[in-house]
Amino acid sequence: MEIQQFRYFLAAARYENLTKAAEDLHIAQPALSQSIKRLETELGVSLFDRKNHRIELNEQGKLLKKRLIPILESIANLKDELRE
Repeated sequence: MEIQQFRYFLAAARYENLTKAAEDLHIAQPALSQSIKRLETELGVSLFDRKNHRIELNEQGKLLKKRLIPILESIANLKDELRE
């Protein structure tokens, strides 16, 4: 698992649409889909319920999002703290 995969996951969770998330991240939609699929494989769980062109967080996805947000915020703050 990589931090980038987590950032991609959070973008997908925010938009509930892989195309919109990919546009926001400035990456190709298939690359985003593959990254999320790899993350799901590594975790051994599905994170989204897929419906037509929309995705929706399932219970495992909601838990991951809840845990990731403070971790990624902490990492972002760490950079600033180290520079002080």
